[in-house]
Amino acid sequence: MKTLQRPIDGYDHVLPRDGFNDANLIKNIAKLVMLIEDGFTCVNYEHDTRINQGFTVVSKPESGETFIQNVRFYYGVENIYLFRPLNSRWPWPLYFHHRGFEGEVFYEDGTLTRTWMERFAQYQDPTRLRLLKEAWAVARNHIFEYDRDFIRMEIEYSIYWFCHNHHGGQWSNLYSVLSTSKYRPSPLEKGVDEDSFLAIEIYRHFKQIFTDA
Repeated sequence: MKTLQRPIDGYDHVLPRDGFNDANLIKNIAKLVMLIEDGFTCVNYEHDTRINQGFTVVSKPESGETFIQNVRFYYGVENIYLFRPLNSRWPWPLYFHHRGFEGEVFYEDGTLTRTWMERFAQYQDPTRLRLLKEAWAVARNHIFEYDRDFIRMEIEYSIYWFCHNHHGGQWSNLYSVLSTSKYRPSPLEKGVDEDSFLAIEIYRHFKQIFTDA
């Protein structure tokens, strides 16, 4: 974690440059907060509004990088320093520093990088082979209740919706499984039907072993 030698209350803004830079930093931070709220990463945040109800954007004199002083991001009990390089022209130029390691938060399309996901992923990211293994561990208890074609259909059904609800972006294993799935839901489907007893049992098994639920 990078630390400041002394508090910085702000810096001299120059328009129009710093108006665009600060707006871009806030946009990046807001994007990350949305992904945190949606459960894609187990990083937490706190917005300290005791002094400033808005965002205190400050700059490090030695590098020119900017960060928001009154928004804290943390993983467990460890702080994560998030910053934007000086005058970057990328749409999502947010970087993180954590335990001596520095990396990018977003790809160019605004999805979380593999580096970020591997470090702060909310969910385990199983392959299709692992999902099938776990699904059949559940399904074999019902081998005399349903025929194999029905079981295979229920497995694909539950895998699709688990990947849909829990993938970590286009570079994750779950997203790859989702995008190559043979199952195609109807426009009215919103998830696994509670009446699909085998599929819902498999889906709940996935949640139990691959998520914090």
